[in-house]
Amino acid sequence: MNVLSRAFRVLILLAAPVAIALPASAQQATAEPSIPPAQALQTGDEVPWLYEGSNVPVDREWLFGEMDNGLRYAVRRNGVPPGQVSIRVRIDAGSLHERDEEQGFAHLLEHLLFRESKYLGQAEAIAAWQRLGATFGSDANAETSPTHTAYKLDIPNVDRAKLIESFRLLSGMIREPVLSEANVAAERPIVLAEKRERGGAAERVSDFTRRTFFAGQRLAERNPIGTVETLNAANAASVQGFYDRWYRPENTVIVVAGDAPAELLAGLVEQWFGDWQGTGPAGEAPDFGDPVAPADATIPAGSDLPLGEIGVVVEPDLPRNLTYAVMRPWRPVQDTIVYNEGLLLDALAQQIINRRLETRARAEAASSMRRCSRTTSRVRPTRPLSVSHRSPPTGRPRSPTSAR
Repeated sequence: MNVLSRAFRVLILLAAPVAIALPASAQQATAEPSIPPAQALQTGDEVPWLYEGSNVPVDREWLFGEMDNGLRYAVRRNGVPPGQVSIRVRIDAGSLHERDEEQGFAHLLEHLLFRESKYLGQAEAIAAWQRLGATFGSDANAETSPTHTAYKLDIPNVDRAKLIESFRLLSGMIREPVLSEANVAAERPIVLAEKRERGGAAERVSDFTRRTFFAGQRLAERNPIGTVETLNAANAASVQGFYDRWYRPENTVIVVAGDAPAELLAGLVEQWFGDWQGTGPAGEAPDFGDPVAPADATIPAGSDLPLGEIGVVVEPDLPRNLTYAVMRPWRPVQDTIVYNEGLLLDALAQQIINRRLETRARAEAASSMRRCSRTTSRVRPTRPLSVSHRSPPTGRPRSPTSAR
């Protein structure tokens, strides 16, 4: 028994250098993990998905792809700033896609994706992104709007291993978040606190203006932050239901640009998102509606456009503000050269108005008046064209905020 034991020890000692060497050689072999070549690139005469129905010349610096599961992507090599790669994942679902009892769920879900997912345990996301050199909040963040939810990641000092790890973690967040009762309960008070912090004078004016601008439309009552009642009623099953309807590859666009070969970036998108499939029936986009004028609206002579309503709100802590907007129905358009020329003419016209107002304001009193015009096209249901006038607070009563 002792002889066998000693012989066994000798064998172990002789084999030790081999045993030690194997991990080193294995590590060397896996230092450059393989990234499969992209198969869904739209090349040659195939029209990239972004340019369908458009006669705008294709920017050949970008590579476009559309996978069998419906996910679309665009990638580009960009060496400025050097050593950095930026990833954006957009889900075509925001507060407008929520049911009445789901108000605030799109934003709550944004929080939950950072809470726990397939490759990240509870509250591990911040530390994980920091290990990759990304600062949470500035380099790794997200936003929820009425029409979409977007996840943003900027990776500094990038190398192949960092890229692969970033795509791995991000795919786990988007594809397989852990939507448990514990996680919903943990994130709910954070979202409610965010809602309380936003609830100042500026937020009240913003809500009032939105309800006036979009009266009769879904957007009028769809603030992305949601309501206290719907957030308190949220549970794992209801949030999972919203996720299953909208977080699907056919509703997703991924854009990657940075200091890496575009073909490699395309391969990573396909490697980590190519086999993603939605769960259950897909959601149906709601009818966003058209602007609705009051029943007794006046139609000026020489025009077929009715005058809308005037809304008034008084906030003593805010400067005087007057907003006038022309509301236009949202309709799908073709992104043609002519369409973009029209946008350019709109922008030039607004610049002319701005300059005239600014010249007059300076002539009256440089510090007493600020007028500006702006076009807002971020909201999908309508395309408002608004002209605003703001004056600083004085001892006199504040003039109203008016809309539409």
